[in-house]
Parts: sequence; C-alpha cells; structure tokens
Amino acid sequence: MRRSSPREHRWLIERYHYVLKSGCGMEKLQLETAQRLEMALATYSIVAWRLLWLTYLARGSPTSSCEQVLEPS
Repeated sequence: MRRSSPREHRWLIERYHYVLKSGCGMEKLQLETAQRLEMALATYSIVAWRLLWLTYLARGSPTSSCEQVLEPS
C-alpha cells in the first residue's frame, strides 16, 4: 500500500482554505475572544468542507439531481 504525501493533496488543502476564507467570509469576522474564534472556525470548517464536497460532486456528474445529496422539502 502506498502512502500519499501532503504535497499530493496540496491543491485540495488550498481550495479548502479558499472556500473557508472567501465562501464563508472567515476573515471578515470581528470576534473578540479566542473561544468565539474557535467556535466560529469549528462551524465554518464544516460548512467549507460541505461546499467543497458539493462543488466537486457537481463537477464529477453535472447532470445528476441535487436531490441525491439534499432532501427535497
């Protein structure tokens, strides 16, 4: 079994940070305490991961219905 190096996943890590910064607006938050920053980062990390996952899922199969990953109301 071959181990992957961090260098192989660099583009994905960079894209994740881009989504966290631009898509979620993490840098725009004006939080006053480290605890608030940690809580916001924990929440926005989940949101950024989900946005990134949905983006690459849609690119992989652009004709698929969104109902495969989102519940219809």
